[in-house]
Amino acid sequence: MTKNVLVVTNTKAFFASNIRDALDKIGYTAILKNPQTSELSAIKEVYGSAIIMLDEELIKNDEKNVIPALMYLKDKLIEDDLPVYIIGYPEDISIVEQTVPSTIILERFIRPINLAEAIDQFDISMRENVTEGKKKILVVDDSGPMLRKVKTWFEAKYRVFVANSGTAAIKALTTNKPDLILLDYEMPVVDGKQVLEMIRSEEEFAEIPVIFLTGKSDRATVESVLKLKPEGYLLKTMPPMEIEKAVDDFFLKRRAIK
Repeated sequence: MTKNVLVVTNTKAFFASNIRDALDKIGYTAILKNPQTSELSAIKEVYGSAIIMLDEELIKNDEKNVIPALMYLKDKLIEDDLPVYIIGYPEDISIVEQTVPSTIILERFIRPINLAEAIDQFDISMRENVTEGKKKILVVDDSGPMLRKVKTWFEAKYRVFVANSGTAAIKALTTNKPDLILLDYEMPVVDGKQVLEMIRSEEEFAEIPVIFLTGKSDRATVESVLKLKPEGYLLKTMPPMEIEKAVDDFFLKRRAIK
């Protein structure tokens, strides 16, 4: 687990240096970013978590009632599946929760805070949320409910990322290379067969194992897909426990081969 912490705050504020020093004392590296679209949209570093200090710059609306800086930040948090810690007043936190999925917000610290206590709680929470050593699974499906279900099935054992389109899946591969891809066949624009072909055509990703998890079970489809040599073909209609067992068995077999 990387101990780099993305800290979104006014970098010139007194709080910024205090939180950086406090994190440093317990072995984390705080990388401070100002809550501005230009800075948030250019983030390239790899982080293990994010601490967001809410202020007017981050949550103010534009003329279309959109919060630009927060939208840039949300995309980074979701893409990298970062655990998020928010510091702010209740009314500001409620604004953020309308944009950032509650599933990735691990702690909410209500201002005014005791920084030492907050950092201790952050450290405890991070240790409980450690995912290092877990295999990474990328689930690709255009159905939001299906993505949430599959994530629920596997997140206790594996680190699960999701993509809601073939295009999003290819982008996700460049930021978090998975140990396994669970791929739906029927998707608009770029279907599962095309996604698998693209993966196999890229040297960097060609060896990533792919298992189809789909509702498409007719013989013609199955025969067409099997020509691309996926590692398996599972039906969404199977009981969740059987799907989980199939994935567990896949990793066990690969471990035995190694």
